[in-house]
Amino acid sequence: MASTTGKTNPQYRPASRRPMPRNAPSGKPARPSREPVPKERYHTGTAKPKRRRMRSMKAHIWDTGVFFSVLLLLITGLIALFSASYTNAMFYKGSATYFIMRQGIFAAIGLAAMIGLSKIPYRMYAGIHNIIMWISVALLILVAIPGIGTSVNNARRWLFGFQPSEIAKLTVIICFSYWVARDPKSVRSVKTMVQPYGLLLALYIGLLYLEPHTSAMIIICGIGIIILLAGGMRLWYFAPILGLGAGVVAAFYVAFKHVRDRFEVWLNPFSDMANKGLQGSMSQIAIGSGGLQIGRAHV
Repeated sequence: MASTTGKTNPQYRPASRRPMPRNAPSGKPARPSREPVPKERYHTGTAKPKRRRMRSMKAHIWDTGVFFSVLLLLITGLIALFSASYTNAMFYKGSATYFIMRQGIFAAIGLAAMIGLSKIPYRMYAGIHNIIMWISVALLILVAIPGIGTSVNNARRWLFGFQPSEIAKLTVIICFSYWVARDPKSVRSVKTMVQPYGLLLALYIGLLYLEPHTSAMIIICGIGIIILLAGGMRLWYFAPILGLGAGVVAAFYVAFKHVRDRFEVWLNPFSDMANKGLQGSMSQIAIGSGGLQIGRAHV
């Protein structure tokens, strides 16, 4: 039987003839060299990751896509406002651009505030989230006190010209985000979700119920649920939340006449065409007169 030696396999070399590492005793593994590593090896491949880190930091500081999306929505809203209000502005205010100019000033102030707040490090909010929370609660309590909060159409929602419920919306974003980031597992247990998430929502719902301010309650609960879902809340937790929300809406429907009126107008806008159902009824009339164009078919 032929032997696979160096004659038949040129790459074969007997173990006894293999070169041993330098400065290594016979039969023992070589020790790692203590010679200094050239500086060039430390810098190999570090330029690209550094550039990637810089781009990542810039992305956190300024998000161009979000900014231009907000700007586009803002411009679209102003155009829609002008098209819907220029006749009333001309008739009641003497200038067709009265409402759009006023809203444009508010939009510019809000845009400047958005840019300014985006420059603040988000970690700063983690240190003051409790202060913001208690300030928002105190303002909602002040609104509920007769003589302090301003009442319009049987709803006491204003305090010194602004609605504290707007601060409550921002507070939910800040507090929920901080709590989820601090303890991601807190959204995966019913017990840890009740405190603090559920308690804060219940406190806001109770204070807004006194105003009353149904739309703010729906928005605040929606913001909180979206953050919890993004943080990893199990989907089946959503069922009791929906049940609780339906119960709150039913309670408001029974307790407040204006809520019942809105539901009735929403279901049948022609029941009050001259007032609350004007927009809904006119929209249906416009669609019925012009029809819908779906592809080549005209409905």
